[in-house]
Amino acid sequence: MIYPNLMSRISEKTIEVNLLHHLANCIKEKLPQSNVEIICPTPNQEKNLGFDSVLSIKKSSRVIAIQFKRPKMNSKENYVKFSINVDQQITFLNHRSSVPCKFYILSPFVNHTQFMSKTPEQLLENSHAIYLQNMPNTNNIGAKTYTLTINTENNTISYKNNRVSSCSVEFLCLFMSGLKHHDCIHNLKNNGDDVINNSDNLKNNSDNVIKKQKIGRTYYLRLS
Repeated sequence: MIYPNLMSRISEKTIEVNLLHHLANCIKEKLPQSNVEIICPTPNQEKNLGFDSVLSIKKSSRVIAIQFKRPKMNSKENYVKFSINVDQQITFLNHRSSVPCKFYILSPFVNHTQFMSKTPEQLLENSHAIYLQNMPNTNNIGAKTYTLTINTENNTISYKNNRVSSCSVEFLCLFMSGLKHHDCIHNLKNNGDDVINNSDNLKNNSDNVIKKQKIGRTYYLRLS
């Protein structure tokens, strides 16, 4: 069997297949009776859709579309860079589909060795999910591509000097598992602590809350 050079730049497909697998397993652990579905378009279809895959829970309204991105090979140790194609982002944003929640997922591991040395939990925790509406405004870029940078020391993402809101991929598992009973993230109001305190799903877990996290315009809780 032929394997790629493990120190070579990781492929986007490796990131996609592994993170989808781990994300589906994470959802199944929290919802053992659920049927997690993953649908991937062909390369030609992807050009018209702008995303790599759709993850959904069968017989529910919980569904997300995902575009995965791999790091640039010339990334520095603490500053991992990603090239974002403007046309692809516009296609992803404008495509009229039945998928209301769309995300970019950025994994900070540059080569196969770095990626494969991590546990599933570490991959989900350290990979970033950016709600599509939180991506930089393409009208202000004026180029075919732009660069996002993950600062691995403080675990933040920026475009030039501007912070880009993101969450861990691990947190998408909580969202898909029904942390909030809402169909679409961007329809939620930013009510801060009121949203958290009124969540039925968290009443039995109030002692396990470790921090508040924001996806789109809404605050959620990340549970231990």
